[in-house]
Amino acid sequence: MDAEAYEVLKKIEQHLAVIAEAAAARIKRSNGRDQTKAKSRSITPEDRPTKEHLELAERLGINMGAEWSKFKNYCLAHDTKYASFEAAFRKWLLNNANKGKVLL
Repeated sequence: MDAEAYEVLKKIEQHLAVIAEAAAARIKRSNGRDQTKAKSRSITPEDRPTKEHLELAERLGINMGAEWSKFKNYCLAHDTKYASFEAAFRKWLLNNANKGKVLL
């Protein structure tokens, strides 16, 4: 085998290594999403806002009771599944804190 052919094969081998590494990373990300999906569930009547949610709503000047009702109805209407309803509702409160406000 001449030197030029050897260099071509060496470059091909390097490219294959990069492709294999990218594929392994993609599989790892996919498995993580699958695990999160497996933990995800629909909202239940037992799900309730926490004390931390109440404190956050007060700090943000939001009517937590109204927002919980909207959040719960949204989840039911869209068959939304979350791994953590506590985190999802916290995000809901934070997202709705600035609705209707002009930010400069």
